Amino acid sequence: MSSCPLLPLADIYVIKPDAAPQSAGHIVLNAAWQRAPARGTVAAWGPDTTELKNGDRCCWRGHTGTTVEIGEERWLLVREDDVVCRLGP
Repeated sequence: MSSCPLLPLADIYVIKPDAAPQSAGHIVLNAAWQRAPARGTVAAWGPDTTELKNGDRCCWRGHTGTTVEIGEERWLLVREDDVVCRLGP
């Protein structure tokens, strides 16, 4: 993972989402039907966050946050209140 180009404010985490799972079958789903992954790795955090730090893996509430694309990298900005758990090793 490259270094994070975003500097979050307040209680925001910048998360690198996991890649969406690929289907083994030949069924092609419309993008609206595909579910975005709700887990990833923390890449940066705002000064008001208290729970997670760089490299922590976490899950957040589905359909939350703001997606930012810089070049070919996709980042998710999520409020600390929307993070529901830290994933174990």
